[in-house]
Amino acid sequence: VSCPTSSTFLQKKNAAPADRMPVFVDFAKNFSADGAQNGHNPARIVSFESFASNPIVERPVPIAVKTQAVEAKSRPTLISLLGLNLRLMENWRRVQIALTGRPLDYESTMILMAVVTIGADRLLRSGLPPELQSLEQELPGELISNVNVSSIAAATAIPRETVRRKLRGLEERGLVMREKKKVIMGKGVLQHEALREIIRLQLDAMTLTIRQLSRLEVLVMRNSSS
Repeated sequence: VSCPTSSTFLQKKNAAPADRMPVFVDFAKNFSADGAQNGHNPARIVSFESFASNPIVERPVPIAVKTQAVEAKSRPTLISLLGLNLRLMENWRRVQIALTGRPLDYESTMILMAVVTIGADRLLRSGLPPELQSLEQELPGELISNVNVSSIAAATAIPRETVRRKLRGLEERGLVMREKKKVIMGKGVLQHEALREIIRLQLDAMTLTIRQLSRLEVLVMRNSSS
């Protein structure tokens, strides 16, 4: 099953290679038997798998998207996804207020997220040692991938000059720091208690949306016996 929308998105963003980003993968190839057993057309089921080349998550997730249901129930699906986005963004906004006393603008939020995700790319691909899997422990600088204006601009589609300007504002608020040409998170930012609380709230929001989409039969479980 092709997914031209996601492919076009990645090309337009000039983003990192697809194996570094969430990608849609064909569910029919590996799970056609499951689809037949569950009464679904396996050629119309698509699974969402993050970081396809990462040895930690190389197995497809057990949830599949039933494309026929998405097309037939596109309105409630869209409403559910928009609701999820609103809850996620509001939760991130609460973290920003807890950290600095006021929320960030949209572009600064995107840049801050890019600093974290690009910096952790190598670790996600190779695996985190147990002692570094909790946010309570700061990552050693040598383990953080290089993050700079160009990589942030490529990941967010924000112009480089805007990235430079927004980074100065984030530095002033202590949210990021510079080590030569490398951009890293500010000291103690990821260890803030508010961030750990928000992680739980974000997972709750995702769980609620998954339940809604499951009731719509837009998300379906593949055969657990496989």
